[in-house]
Amino acid sequence: MRRILFFVFISVTAILATGCGKDDKTEVPGAPASSFSVQIDGTEWKPGILFASYSATQDIVMIRASEVSLKAITITFYGHTAKIYPVDDSNTSTECGYTLGTPNSYSTVFLDEPEGWVNISELDLTNCLVSGTFSFVVKDNEGNSVTLSEGKFTNVPVQKL
Repeated sequence: MRRILFFVFISVTAILATGCGKDDKTEVPGAPASSFSVQIDGTEWKPGILFASYSATQDIVMIRASEVSLKAITITFYGHTAKIYPVDDSNTSTECGYTLGTPNSYSTVFLDEPEGWVNISELDLTNCLVSGTFSFVVKDNEGNSVTLSEGKFTNVPVQKL
């Protein structure tokens, strides 16, 4: 059931992010600049579109980094405090995904023994910003794995759902 809710939440949030996304060149005066970077199998990637959402009813935060080509990273965790969220096989584990804009997607869900973490250093629901670091391994349904390391995101805007 938890996995179904997770995928429903991801789908709804992705639709909202795509349909209601702002031009990434638009800046709000006085707002801190947001950033996101990660090493994907040793190659640095910096997306053009950043989005996060928080559902108070499910107490879930979802962070999504993507680009026009639909390459995307999604990080979802239960809770709303600054702390380290492990990627493991528990019912409240952090779940992470990586998509190349094709039907083939990678996820921590496909791993027998998920590994990784997301360290939320700031989750400010008053000013609607989230910052942190991450590292995890994802796998596709054919068994191919990808390592995402040295991940860092700063001042990603959070939409409250």
